[in-house]
Amino acid sequence: MRYLELGTDASALLVGMLLDKPDRFQDITLTHDMIFGVDLKDAFKSIVSLNARNMTADSMGVLDDMVLQGLNVNFAWLADLELKASRSSLMGNVKPLESDIRRAHSCKVANEVIGSLTEAVGRADVEAIQGCVEPLMNMNVERKCYDFSFSEMFADTLADAAEGLDGAKDRGKISTGIADIDSQIGGFHNGDLIILAARPAMGKTACMINMALGAGDGKKVGIMSGEQPKVQIGYRMFSTTSGVEIGNIRKGMDEREYESMAAASEMLQNNGGRIYEKPAPTITDICNKAREWKHKYDIDGLYIDYLQRIKSVNTNAPRHEQVGEIAMTLKELARTLDIPIIALAQVNRSVESRPEKRPGTGDIKDSGTIEQEADQILTIYRDEVYFDDTQDKGLAEIDVKKNRHGATGVIRLEWIARCLKFKGLQENWSPFHQIPDQDKDEPQDDWRDTDHLWGGR
Repeated sequence: MRYLELGTDASALLVGMLLDKPDRFQDITLTHDMIFGVDLKDAFKSIVSLNARNMTADSMGVLDDMVLQGLNVNFAWLADLELKASRSSLMGNVKPLESDIRRAHSCKVANEVIGSLTEAVGRADVEAIQGCVEPLMNMNVERKCYDFSFSEMFADTLADAAEGLDGAKDRGKISTGIADIDSQIGGFHNGDLIILAARPAMGKTACMINMALGAGDGKKVGIMSGEQPKVQIGYRMFSTTSGVEIGNIRKGMDEREYESMAAASEMLQNNGGRIYEKPAPTITDICNKAREWKHKYDIDGLYIDYLQRIKSVNTNAPRHEQVGEIAMTLKELARTLDIPIIALAQVNRSVESRPEKRPGTGDIKDSGTIEQEADQILTIYRDEVYFDDTQDKGLAEIDVKKNRHGATGVIRLEWIARCLKFKGLQENWSPFHQIPDQDKDEPQDDWRDTDHLWGGR
């Protein structure tokens, strides 16, 4: 097949060029599984390994490394690869070769999928047919190598830690949008599944929107809303960003509020985010759309409202098994796309019949596998939802129940109901439409005492 010849020839020239000009390795983004030919693949893996250890990856270095691995190789073969590359008209330009190898690898994957797809169609196996789509979607997003030596692992770990010194780098994470939460959990990390759980009326969707809008400058996020249409999400985003009361946005604004909305609109339209509003999507819908967004728009994070509303492929299984399969799939998707996935989750109604109404991880609906798969579990609780005479009106508790990256514990936030805003107690927030801020130094009246949406304190 033509792609085999193209891939093999380009792989031979690339390996030879890297032996002739080892410094060109820094321009390579291929993984060894894309290289054609068993011997060439082994030589490329050796080049990768030597570079990871800061060792010279010339012909002699690669020969010694391959011999130590017990591979059958001789210096004459490596020298011939280097000689042919040195005579090539490309003159050390690895990019055309990398492009040819990617094209050939894509054709190879597509050919394998066609074979599997033909067999699945013959068996009328719908699940297998859907599974055949995944390798095609992954061709443009999954360029990671999963096979490393301990030496490579430790070198990468040390490099990552060094890049994070003095906050010099975001270290593969996005902000939660709320500084008080960031200071405790360190933001949302790439490859993680984060569960945000609560009973209805606690503000799950509002909190998710706060987090999505606050992901960080230049961060592009995707929202999958299986419960609310895009216009309702839009109203919430406008209110949270502008500070204009959400009820006024729907029923009518004055001139000042409209100007605030216009300013917020300009900022939000340049956000670069995406929204998918299909009601009750399947897990296949979620995965396919997420891969598409990663490929086309390079999204940095994915927010899902909500987990139990997603339909499983295996509809005949008990619901807790379906939800468990969905949680596992979302975790795998987070790792594959190398982004954090934040999924909202419902809490069982049983919490409302007991004296202590704050939910635990075991209260998450169909929670067994969710607890295992999640890297972080956060719950939301507002005392005023249950108790009118509470001293904690206008406060919300974000309880970090599980955190693979560090500390757990309760974080208390201010909840500004009129514009659906979660705010750190020490955070100075300045929306376009200025709402009196409790954290200002000068004396002021508390607007919550008279606000009809707030209900007084």
